[in-house]
Amino acid sequence: MQTVAERVAINRIEQDWELFILIGHTGSGRTEAVRALEDMGIPGVDNLPPQLLVSFAEIRRNACRNGSEQSCAVALDCSAGVCGQDAVSACAEIAEAGIPFRVIALEATDSVAVGRIAERRGEPGSERIAKQLARERTALEPLFAQACEVLDTSHLSIPDLRERMGLIIKGVSIHRHIAIDIHSFGFKYGPFVPADIVFDVRFIANPYYVAELRELTGMDEPCARYVMEQPNSEFFVEHLTDLLTTLGPSYSRVGKARLRVGIGCTGGQHRSVAVTERLVREIHARGMHATAHHREIGSLSGERT
Repeated sequence: MQTVAERVAINRIEQDWELFILIGHTGSGRTEAVRALEDMGIPGVDNLPPQLLVSFAEIRRNACRNGSEQSCAVALDCSAGVCGQDAVSACAEIAEAGIPFRVIALEATDSVAVGRIAERRGEPGSERIAKQLARERTALEPLFAQACEVLDTSHLSIPDLRERMGLIIKGVSIHRHIAIDIHSFGFKYGPFVPADIVFDVRFIANPYYVAELRELTGMDEPCARYVMEQPNSEFFVEHLTDLLTTLGPSYSRVGKARLRVGIGCTGGQHRSVAVTERLVREIHARGMHATAHHREIGSLSGERT
């Protein structure tokens, strides 16, 4: 018979334990998602038949109680086209047993999935593969309805996939928390080439022509205050914050994990730096992830998460 202390210890372990069930049609990126979780220290099993899911969950929870592991992940084999109903039944049984779990669904466009399958099998894309995908999508519909997140991997690189999986594991909505990198730069040193979007803030009066501000940067309070007191500076920041926080989830839904925004002025020392710093604070205040980078200053101001 367990002592109270032993039961408390087991409860504490089980509170930290969770089973992550990954589903998705062939070519959706299940295997890479399992590897991403393994890189985070969460052991995983790939291509488990759904009929074995209940036994697997019970074995892993018992291992957790023995203190040998915490959370774990399993990617279900969905290639047979009958995964959906079997997995739904298994999930209901797992829930009845009080085993904590989350379903994470992965998908990709037909063209991307067919390309991945063809590359892996060393054969050209075919109508047969497309029909297979259609059967799998239909079979998975009941289980997709139970997913805590549906992740489109069509345009995700491996690092982006790892980043998304990390957010999901932390319980962060991937559609709200796209990473927004804001880079200040000076046009006279060339454009910021990696940017997805660029904004020009040279309409703001230049602190360079104010003697006491010339040697400062937009990270210094007197300079930043001067920049933000100019006509239309607050208007610009407010409306750009609205734009980025509104569009961020839309970019996320089409598979973009990171949005790079360039803010340019003449030398990249005063105006663009001050505006970038202010934008990051405003975006952070709205509950989204943003980071400020200053190319011409050569510093990373830090992350606001």
